[in-house]
Amino acid sequence: MLSPTALIWNWVAAGFAIFLAVNFAYAIWKERSSTSSSLHWPVVKGEIVACEVKVPVVHSSDDEPDCGIALSYRYRVDGKEHKGSRIHASREASMTRQAAEELAARYPVGATVDVHYRADRPQMAVLEPKGVSYFGSLVVFLAVALCVATVLVAHGIAGKVLYLREGGVPLWAFLLPLACFAVAALGVYEHVRLRRLLHESVAWPVANGRISALDVVEEQETSRDDNGRETTSIYYRPDIRFSYAVGGRELHSSQWKWGATALYGDEERAAKILARYAVGMAVPVHYDPQDPSNAVLEPANRQGTSVPLIFAIVFGGGGVLMSWVFPLLHQ
Repeated sequence: MLSPTALIWNWVAAGFAIFLAVNFAYAIWKERSSTSSSLHWPVVKGEIVACEVKVPVVHSSDDEPDCGIALSYRYRVDGKEHKGSRIHASREASMTRQAAEELAARYPVGATVDVHYRADRPQMAVLEPKGVSYFGSLVVFLAVALCVATVLVAHGIAGKVLYLREGGVPLWAFLLPLACFAVAALGVYEHVRLRRLLHESVAWPVANGRISALDVVEEQETSRDDNGRETTSIYYRPDIRFSYAVGGRELHSSQWKWGATALYGDEERAAKILARYAVGMAVPVHYDPQDPSNAVLEPANRQGTSVPLIFAIVFGGGGVLMSWVFPLLHQ
C-alpha cells in the first residue's frame, strides 16, 4: 500500500498529468478550429514591413527550441490600413534557430504577401491559414500524457502500486517504453512524409526562380559532461535563399532540399554546396500545385531524409529492450 505521503504525491503527479493532457487537447482543438475558420477568410495583398529572427539573450545552443520571429505586415481593407503580425492562426511555438531562419526566409522585408483577414474583424489576419507542422507532435504528447494520467489515477484509487500480475511488473514501468514507442511512431510518420515528398516533388510543376542570397551559417552546439563542464562546438551549414513566381505571385523560400540539413565541422565543406549556385542565378523551382508556397530546388536530393527513421529505430529499439528487460528484473 502507498503511504499517506506517497499517495498525496501520486495524486499531485496525476493532477499535473491531467493538466498537461487537457492543455494538449485544447491546443489540438484550437489548432483545428482556428485553421478550419481561417481557410475561408477573404484575401488581400499585403507587404512585409519587418521580419527578423529573435534569439534570446541566454542562448546556449542553436539546437535549443528557444527562438522566434518578430514579423510585421500591412494591408488595406475597405480603404483602411491595418497591421498584422501573425503567420498562423494559432500561437507560434518556439523553434530552433534554423527553423526560425527558414520561416523568416519566406517573408523578406518588402515582399508582397497574401493576407487572410477575418471579414467581421479586419484587424485579425494571418499569412498561412493552413495548420502548423507540429500538430502530429501534439497528438503524441496527448497520448503519452493520457497514459501517464490513467496509470497514476488507477494507483490513487487503489491506494497502492498496481502490477501487471502478482509479483510482476508495475504498470508505471511501461510508461517509459510507451513514450519511446510514441517518439518512434512520430519518426516513422516523418520519414514516410519525406519519402512521399521525394517521390511527388520530382513531378511537381516547375517555376522560374532566382537565387537571392547565399551564406554559410555558423551554429553553436553546447554539451555538458558528467562533471558539469560545458563544451561548445562550432558547426557550419549552407543557407540558400531563392525567389520564384507562380500565377503572378512572387514567393520566397530557403528550402533547397528535403530532410535535415547537414552540419559540417569546417566552413569549406558547406561552401562547396553553395558553389553550385550564384546570387542572381536563374534556377528551376519545383512547387506544390496545391500550395505554391511549398517549393524545393533539389527535389531528388535524399541527404538527411533518413534522420527521422534513425530516430525511430533508436527509440523503438529502446522501447523494445525496456519492455523485455523490465519483466526479467521483477521475476
